[in-house]
Amino acid sequence: MVATTGSASVSQSETRRPELAFFTTHGNAIYELGIADDRGSRLRIVSGESKPGKVFPQLFTSVSWSPSGERIAFAGVSGSQTDEHDEPTDVYAVDADGSDTSQVSHVGDARGPLWSPDGKTIAFTRMSTSEGQPLRDSLWSTGIDGEDLTELVKAADWETYTAGSFTSDGSQLALTRTRINPESCKATARIELMNRDGSDRAELIERASDPAFSPDGKHLAFVSDRDKNGELCYGERCSYGLGAVADGRCCGGSSPASRRYNEGKRQRR
Repeated sequence: MVATTGSASVSQSETRRPELAFFTTHGNAIYELGIADDRGSRLRIVSGESKPGKVFPQLFTSVSWSPSGERIAFAGVSGSQTDEHDEPTDVYAVDADGSDTSQVSHVGDARGPLWSPDGKTIAFTRMSTSEGQPLRDSLWSTGIDGEDLTELVKAADWETYTAGSFTSDGSQLALTRTRINPESCKATARIELMNRDGSDRAELIERASDPAFSPDGKHLAFVSDRDKNGELCYGERCSYGLGAVADGRCCGGSSPASRRYNEGKRQRR
């Protein structure tokens, strides 16, 4: 079993113990979406091969709990899968008891959904699928009814954008921008921060990915290879006008983004 990544992996429902959504695989790399509580009890499968309707969770992606903790958004494939696992993928939502599965997006190239704190929209990545064309994975959002499909960040060649974590009030979104060198196949990632509608996007932390705001909004956890020690990093948020940055104490080093903010040289995209 593999626990899912993402900032909203643990249910916040107050009516039951905290729960973790995870993927489990068997057979020919067929994934199922499961849930268990924080003690590993009450294990159940909510979507996948063993469930009626057969919406298979997409490989190597993340899921997101709704703010109420009652539903889960995930990227999946409806119907049967092939050995190539190249079927069209969309965002689906399912109740935590495995009932009421519904298709949210209708684009055929979705992954990595992230539910907004107000429960009204879901941010997700659209994967470039044109054969022979450079990788270009842009960031989009949609209403939970599948309406109001909006492109938030348009990726350049060999770039991919992934939603990471909303601030608690939902006004801003931290995301991971990954740039790939097509010759060496090496990837470099950084965390950026933008308004919910995609405006005022600015670099936040270099050599970092997978941001997750703490519930009180004072800290930002993220993954980084800067110290090559395999440790998870964190930092306090410090407000500078409309933005927020790590305070330079992440991993015991000084954040380049923090220095730029402190010098009054905020870089906007």
